Amino acid sequence: MTEDLRSSFAEVCARYEATLDAFETDRDHAHLLMSYPPKVALLKLVMSMKTISVLRIRPHNWTEVTRALWGITSGPLPML
Repeated sequence: MTEDLRSSFAEVCARYEATLDAFETDRDHAHLLMSYPPKVALLKLVMSMKTISVLRIRPHNWTEVTRALWGITSGPLPML
């Protein structure tokens, strides 16, 4: 999962001419240090990071992600 996130975040950074300077994950969250040009709105960069990570991680249906986000371990995922 960590490598999926890292590659997703690196892809978004490349789109925005930003660099992913440091990245690490903890049990239930990630820490990122990025450099980005002043022409990029931080909100747009962060929203792109969040969107791409959900689109890449959610389809895997990992139990630990489902449990951490929704507190359930079986059945269909709730609709967002």
